[in-house]
Parts: sequence; structure tokens; C-alpha cells
Amino acid sequence: MSHTRYAPARQRLQRSELAVPGSNPALFAKAAASDVDYVFLDLEDAVAPGDKEQARRNVIKGLRDIDWRGLGKTISVRINGIDTHYMYRDVVDVVEQAGESAAEKIQIMRDCGVIVVERPSDFGAVISNIL
Repeated sequence: MSHTRYAPARQRLQRSELAVPGSNPALFAKAAASDVDYVFLDLEDAVAPGDKEQARRNVIKGLRDIDWRGLGKTISVRINGIDTHYMYRDVVDVVEQAGESAAEKIQIMRDCGVIVVERPSDFGAVISNIL
């Protein structure tokens, strides 16, 4: 596993946040071009149940096609809650398809709210902190 640390594109306060429904990819480019500091691509409340699969594909394409970091944006993906049957597919589909390296995939998981344990020896401590 790589322990490469990437410096943020720009250090600044996040003064504004924009939620973009994953079911409306036309808004991704507008969000990227906007002056907001933080964008989250929403797969949860903003997406109708029948549109969830297509929304995941849209988000994956948006993560790959738009250089969010180069634009100085903090980007994340809001997945469905653990109490839904959509959550598992959100995590697996987005993480499998977006990013090339293991470090990119780990960062995507963290952005999705997944707790990533770097070393197996840390697993017990992480679980204790959660409980």
C-alpha cells in the first residue's frame, strides 16, 4: 500500500458547499465551474429510487472526466445510508470504477464516509472507537 501524501490543491476555508444530484450530470460541469469551495455529488436523497443505478454511472463518469482538484474544488460523494439496500452498491460501484491507483480508491472511499483501516493491527482500535 502506498503511503504517498498528496497536498491539497489549495489551502483555504470552505465557505460554500454545493450538493449536486447524481441523476443530473449536466450540473456536474456547472458545479465544477462555479465559485463554490466544496461539491458533493449526491446519490442519496436527491436521487429517485428508480434513477439510482444511472446516477452511480453518472457520478463515476463525473469523477473520471472532470479535474476537480485542478479546479481547486474539494469533491466528495454522498452515498445512501447503511440502513438502505443501496449503500453497498454505491460504495462498490463508485470505488471499483473511479480512480486508477489504490491510493485514489482509498481516498474515494474516505470521501464516501467509509472508515479505512491502514493496517490490520489497527482494526481493533478502530472498532473500539466506533463502538
